[in-house]
Amino acid sequence: MRRVINILGKRKSQVLSRFNDELYVPCVMLEAITKELEDKIDTIIKYGGSVKLDTGAVVTKSDIYVYGDININSKSDIQYLSKFRKVILNSNNRFTFIPSSFDYKNGTYTEIDGIAKGSPFQSDYLEWFKYNYCLIGKPKKIIIYHYPNRR
Repeated sequence: MRRVINILGKRKSQVLSRFNDELYVPCVMLEAITKELEDKIDTIIKYGGSVKLDTGAVVTKSDIYVYGDININSKSDIQYLSKFRKVILNSNNRFTFIPSSFDYKNGTYTEIDGIAKGSPFQSDYLEWFKYNYCLIGKPKKIIIYHYPNRR
């Protein structure tokens, strides 16, 4: 039996990449931010300090890879993201399963008899980003940062 699973906005934040095979180790996170948080991040980028994100993570300038508006249909945004492909999809990362029936436009995938078919080792950083971007609800503004850090 086929069943369509909606993944759009299932999580507040998502792990993009881990630095080794263990689950609870330093990693790279993707999270939605608001305009107010973006303004606070602008301030710490300029003057230093730290800011607490909605998920409770505390970030400093050195923790942040990318933040701000994102348009996945924009060539310039995709080109900018490509500069961080090794951060988004670390070659040591074994936790990169994407269902083969993943539909970015609708934020869904299809299970067959309760099983999501797919490959456990994703090699396309953009597809991996899109999948995780759907999981956090395709927000207008994002942050990609290094974690763990101060709480």
